[in-house]
Parts: sequence; structure tokens; C-alpha cells
Amino acid sequence: MDGNGRWAKQRGLKRYKGHQEGVNVFKEIIKESFKLGIKYISVYAFSVDNWKRDQEEINFLMKMIIKFYDTDFPYLKNNNIRVLQSGITSNLNEEIIQIIRKIEKETEKNNGGVLNICFNYSGQLEILDAAKKIAKEYNEKKIDIENMTINDFKKYLYHDLPDIDLLIRTSGELRISDFMLYRIAYSELWFTDKLWPDFTKDDLYKAIEDFSKRERRFGSA
Repeated sequence: MDGNGRWAKQRGLKRYKGHQEGVNVFKEIIKESFKLGIKYISVYAFSVDNWKRDQEEINFLMKMIIKFYDTDFPYLKNNNIRVLQSGITSNLNEEIIQIIRKIEKETEKNNGGVLNICFNYSGQLEILDAAKKIAKEYNEKKIDIENMTINDFKKYLYHDLPDIDLLIRTSGELRISDFMLYRIAYSELWFTDKLWPDFTKDDLYKAIEDFSKRERRFGSA
């Protein structure tokens, strides 16, 4: 969901104002996606590299997760959506950690869809953390790494999620930016020049329509 800061700059606003508008678009797109019957949605909300940004912007992004629980979480909970957080928590404040755990706990039995929020996340770190877990279990003689498969490895990632079918990136950037690297091996990529706050339901429909016309061969041809 890229381009919030540039959207604000184009309008002479502070960067956090772009994130504010981006949150409104996020709500609309998430609701529409689940209405369409999409079962798994992963959103890149905050990267571990985003800590390099201006402190005012960081403070707003941290407050978003707190506000999310108060204002938006009830909708997801009441509509049978399970909410997960992918990312590390070691450098988050205790209030945010407790909110994340509460959200995950209160929706763990919901089965109408999954919203995976990549918050304080890095695809490279996720793979590294998985490798560390495997090494630990190997040292404890709990696993046989010689017979480990690709699917076995996936079990050590942050959550039990399917591979990504369609990856949408806004703002004209043509890169992955460390997003769920292990699960995008055969993802279809869809890029748009639109900044995230300008992204609409019609853009979502267009991305899905384009995706539906593609032939996915998974290396077979």
C-alpha cells in the first residue's frame, strides 16, 4: 500500500496525513475484498525499515494499530474474519504487543477469511527466523533436515498461510520491497501508478480481472 507520503506531499500536507487517508482506503478495500469472497489478504502496513522515517510519521503509524482495535476491529470480528500479525514484536511497546495478542486471540476461531497484517515485518527476517527455528529443532534432534521439503519449511514461517496468488503494488514502484518473499515464488504481480490513497474498488476489480485472464503455469511450460 505505497504512496501515502507522496500523496500528502503533492497536496502540501504532512506525511502522516497521507497515511490517514491511506487507512480509509485500506478499510474500504479490505471490506470489498472479503465481500468478493477472497479468503486470504495480506497487507504491508509497516516494514522494519520504516523505523528510519521521521519520528512524527512513525508515531502516527504506531497509533494506527491502537486505533484499529478501537474502531475497526469489531467489524472484522463480527464478520467472522481472523486477524493475524506477521512481524517481530521485540522492539514494539507493550501496549501495542498486548493489542496484537488480544486481536489474534479474540479472532482465532473465526473462519470466514483471514486478514494478515504485516506490521514491523521483513520477508528476509521471516526466512532467517524460520532457519533459526529449524536449526534449534535439529540440534534437539527433533527433525530430519535431509528429508525436509519446501512445504515443511513453510511451517516455520510466521503463520500457516497459502502462497500468494496475486500481489498488488501501488505508486508506480516496480519492486517487491521485502514482502513475503518465500510465498511469492509464483505470484502474479500487478502494478499501478496510482498512489495508495487514490486506489479505488474499481482498481481492485481491474487487478482481479487482469489476474483471471492470466495463464498460470508454475514452471510447467
